[in-house]
Amino acid sequence: MMLFTDLDGTFIDFESYSASVSAPAARNLLAAEIPVVFCSSKTYAEQKALMQEVGIYGPGIVENGSGFFIPHSYPLLAPQDGWAAHEGDWVQTMGAKRSAIVKAIDEAQETLSIQLGPYTDLTVSGLVALTGLSEEAAARAKDRQFSETLTAELSCEQWESVNRIFGQHGFNAICGGRFYTVTSSACDKGKALKQLAALRAEQSGHPMVSVAIGDSANDVPMLRAADRAYLVQRPDGTWNDIELPGLIKVPAPGPQGWVLVAQECLAEKI
Repeated sequence: MMLFTDLDGTFIDFESYSASVSAPAARNLLAAEIPVVFCSSKTYAEQKALMQEVGIYGPGIVENGSGFFIPHSYPLLAPQDGWAAHEGDWVQTMGAKRSAIVKAIDEAQETLSIQLGPYTDLTVSGLVALTGLSEEAAARAKDRQFSETLTAELSCEQWESVNRIFGQHGFNAICGGRFYTVTSSACDKGKALKQLAALRAEQSGHPMVSVAIGDSANDVPMLRAADRAYLVQRPDGTWNDIELPGLIKVPAPGPQGWVLVAQECLAEKI
């Protein structure tokens, strides 16, 4: 079994950015040799910092599936040939360069006469004011390699117009609960999940059950790709409007719902 998890609004509390509720359950999963794989729009720097903060050691899928990493000497998963070494991890990149995405954002803003509020236009202090992150966390959030986050609040029709322009360049903007993230259309969380799950199955010599936990629209590819998919509630106790065959709606919000799924996985392992 492998557990793939979204972060903001799922593993991490939507308002406080805290993982204090879910972290102990995640450590229990790791002790039972169930890999916990972060799978989010967050950057490599953000995921590594969070892992260190909560005492988790393992793989991560970054920037909405634009790349993934496996720590050196990780006992449950090894890289394939051709992966690059980076700061104690093996890294595989799948997405487009951020510079190309920023160019498409500039085109959309000029063509549609709107401001999309990309992170690249914000200072660290500006991002702190917008999100409530610390300066260190905001700097890590801005350190994007294969995607860009947009902070504009637009209508559905406006986002459709923006995505028509992005689509001409092979990009797509997907809502992550609060902000939209632009990535290559060739990458998504689900494709990355399938690659890592297949790699684990091949190396372990056993069939692999992939479990995915998310809360919002940008988790749909991950939820669809998993063998078992869970949707936690939003802070107001409702679920995002997502309908997938076999989707299990957890009757608790964010990290509280995450713990329920983790307990179910542990019981199955035992």
